[in-house]
Amino acid sequence: MAADFVHEFDIMTGKDQEDQRAHSFLSEMLNYTQKNCDFPFKEDEFFNDVTKRDIKLQIEKYIANITQIMDCVECEKCRVHGTLQIYGLGKLKSLFMEQ
Repeated sequence: MAADFVHEFDIMTGKDQEDQRAHSFLSEMLNYTQKNCDFPFKEDEFFNDVTKRDIKLQIEKYIANITQIMDCVECEKCRVHGTLQIYGLGKLKSLFMEQ
């Protein structure tokens, strides 16, 4: 679950005191929401009937749509960089879905 990940996340800014403050703030926030939220988001139920293949196809569709929009950008440098960033994000998302 996301709460477990956030509890274990290692905050490293280079300032130990700030890191401890941030970690304790995140812990307090998560504890508060777990105790006081009536209907927490249940990740397992949300992704239960969705397969990785379906999500991957959906991501590819979104990337194709965004790259078509990027083709309309007049600045060639912005168009190239934007398109590369979108393809990179899509590839990263696909790689994480395979795990």
